[in-house]
Amino acid sequence: MAVARGGRLFTWGVLSWLVALSLGPAPAIADDHCRVQLSRGWSQGAGQGTMVTKKNVKACGATLYTVPEANVVVEAIKVESPPKNGTVRIEVPRFFYTPKRGFVGRDRFELSAEGPDQARGQRITLKGEVTVQVDP
Repeated sequence: MAVARGGRLFTWGVLSWLVALSLGPAPAIADDHCRVQLSRGWSQGAGQGTMVTKKNVKACGATLYTVPEANVVVEAIKVESPPKNGTVRIEVPRFFYTPKRGFVGRDRFELSAEGPDQARGQRITLKGEVTVQVDP
């Protein structure tokens, strides 16, 4: 799995993706069924992410951090707008996207999350949209 930290993705097991914070652009990470690119804006409520996966494969997922540099994970994740052609499963601090069987094309969903900012003693709220391309 891949883990995004501060807008950057890092390898974690097989591959996963993480909604990035507003700290910087994310490099692409890939394996045999999932590639992810994340961008700035999550802590301002305008985060963007893209995922490319293949039909009829296992879920693609990630861990979400409020403070990536300190490995501080979110404590809650909510699907604000579900995908039309797949499902999002939440296992805080992780979430996973799985396309419907046989689906090929574009999908999208919106997430929000919150958790601690231990450095400042405050809570951080994240929100953004993930666009998914499911290839044959």
